[in-house]
Amino acid sequence: MSEAEAAKAIVKERGGAVLGKKTILKSDHFPGCHNKRLSPHIDGAPNYRQAECLHVHGVAIPTMDGIRNVLNHINAKTSRLLWISLREEPVVYINGRPFVLRDVEGPSRTLNTRYA
Repeated sequence: MSEAEAAKAIVKERGGAVLGKKTILKSDHFPGCHNKRLSPHIDGAPNYRQAECLHVHGVAIPTMDGIRNVLNHINAKTSRLLWISLREEPVVYINGRPFVLRDVEGPSRTLNTRYA
């Protein structure tokens, strides 16, 4: 059985409460997700930016290394920090990379599912 056939068989038999038969995990960090006009460029932290004259920073969904790189960049070891995610959906990290749950039929759309 080929890898593709094995993957299809696994997806067909899947029946979990979260990752079910019609859902997939989609990588939420990909090449090209950086806005090149923003600086500084921090590896693994797409679209990092800081509000002028404020200690407020923003970043798109980072990798685990990206989180560490942002914390190092802002010297978080010597100051207090509050990190808030404004995502409306759960994000799971696998091997340091972020993934989101998607419907297999519409992988670019956010699921309309409530999470308790």
